[in-house]
Amino acid sequence: MLISKDFARGSISFGVKYMEDNNFFFDAIPLVRNGDDLKPLAPFNGHDDTLTGPQDGRVQIKTPDGIRKAQFNLFNQTSDLQFTLKGNTEFDDGTTISGGFRYRDSTTDRNARGLNSLNTQAAQLSSVRANAVRAFASRGATDVRLVYNDDGSAYGANANGNGLVGVNTFQSIQNPIKETMGLIELGHVYETGIGRHDVKLGLYGTTADWAHDRNDGVGLTEVAPNARLLDIVAVNAGGQVVGRVTDAGIQRYEARFAHSYGGYEDVAFYISDEWQITPKLRVDGGFRYETIWIHGYSEGVKSFNLGNPDTLADDNVLYGSDVFNRFDPKFSDHSYTIGANWQFMPEAGIFGRYTSTYRLPQIGQYRDNVLPTGIRSQSIEQAEAGVKFQKPWGSLYATLFYNSFKDVQFTNTYIDPASLRIVQEINYGDVSTTGVELEANLKPVPWFDVSATATYQDPKFKNYTYNTIVAGAPVTTSFDGNRPSSMPKVMASIRPRVSLIGGRLRVLGEWRYEGDKFNDDSNLVKLPAFSVFNASAELDVTQNVTVQVKGTNLSNALGLGQGGGQQLVPGAADGAVILARPIFGRAVQGSVLFKF
Repeated sequence: MLISKDFARGSISFGVKYMEDNNFFFDAIPLVRNGDDLKPLAPFNGHDDTLTGPQDGRVQIKTPDGIRKAQFNLFNQTSDLQFTLKGNTEFDDGTTISGGFRYRDSTTDRNARGLNSLNTQAAQLSSVRANAVRAFASRGATDVRLVYNDDGSAYGANANGNGLVGVNTFQSIQNPIKETMGLIELGHVYETGIGRHDVKLGLYGTTADWAHDRNDGVGLTEVAPNARLLDIVAVNAGGQVVGRVTDAGIQRYEARFAHSYGGYEDVAFYISDEWQITPKLRVDGGFRYETIWIHGYSEGVKSFNLGNPDTLADDNVLYGSDVFNRFDPKFSDHSYTIGANWQFMPEAGIFGRYTSTYRLPQIGQYRDNVLPTGIRSQSIEQAEAGVKFQKPWGSLYATLFYNSFKDVQFTNTYIDPASLRIVQEINYGDVSTTGVELEANLKPVPWFDVSATATYQDPKFKNYTYNTIVAGAPVTTSFDGNRPSSMPKVMASIRPRVSLIGGRLRVLGEWRYEGDKFNDDSNLVKLPAFSVFNASAELDVTQNVTVQVKGTNLSNALGLGQGGGQQLVPGAADGAVILARPIFGRAVQGSVLFKF
């Protein structure tokens, strides 16, 4: 809802926005690698299958305080309420003042299951057999078996054509935030002996109350579309169940716990000037200084045994220790930018810009039970320069660019196979890239035009190392010179468009290309390049009714986005198995727009 009023020298508006959103989470699926070729692991269809299924809704996270409210079949749920007030006015001398105020009350619940790794049945059972037999020895336990959670039937040696076990994280996160923001800006345009200046001076501030709660469990599933939950049971010599390693599919409750709360205050001052020196030459610049005060408490963790004698899943539950560690850091940084545009001919010009900016730390970096050290502002340098040509029948832009990101935080999260504890490792490194971008448009006739873009870049890591423990000793690995994961060097697209029947019918096509990229920062797993064809058509049936048909990935390409790492699963596939998220397969949708 928006209410606004215009006056002779300004305006005022008040708006209320409320949103309830529920987003589906598509999990990565396993694919088998053979050189540069990838195919889904049987029985997956790479275009529309996902491991997520109805049984995810059965999963509960048990804690010392009871059962965690986690609805893993509802995925990401967001509730957001905003009140916004804006206004502006102009004085006699041309000075303008504008301001805004916003209050936001938002809660996000993220409940998702993510496949971390695959295991053979033999390896999975071997990892728990000795402990389970010892724990249930008084009941006559002699071995362990894998069964389906819903009906207790045996999990076959070649179930689903692969017989594998999926080790998953069931992640439940709640993030409420109440935020108040305000902005006031003064503007003034004035002439000088050399051109016109448009100067703006602003002050921005925000304050927020924030909380973070996280409870994760490690669970087992089959490796199949809409995967069913698996249990490991202890059996006696007669094959009767005498105990359980898991509980309703969960092998360890509370493998990761976090509870923190607090808030922050953020104040920023900025000034900018757009200087039109001549009708052909414009120079602009700006400066910003910002400070953020972060404060709050993070609860420590200790282990609990929930005391269910029939399962081992609750023997080592991580939960709050009632010991709270305070954090109250302050960070400040500044940024500036300068740019120029020279239209030296009516149809041609050159432009350039340099920006030195930053990304301040956020309260979310203090959300875990172990407070991080060495948190710092991220430095960003960006530069670009290019030429442009414009004619009534077309245009061309060519841009060289350079981006540098220093002190980028990288998080490595994995499941410790021995303790089944979810471990998070934080590292810092630098990323830089240079590249060129071309953008062109051609319109030879009034009813047809085609546009195209192409980008080449060369992103690389620098000063990025992390430590791991191998055979009890620390080992340092360097990623210097590697390409960041999920970043292709080459991207391109071509978009032809036809307009017919006096502009009432519009047909648009698109070819999009994404070059190869790596699935991990170590550059061990390369994902192949892929192309996608899309098309759409719009018809104005009347002035008030428009019909649209849209088709995506019409070639049904198996394009792979981000994902996890690579592992060998002996006897399960004829190559290494990786986890990745394919793009959606061929889809066609229609819509009707009514204007009234």
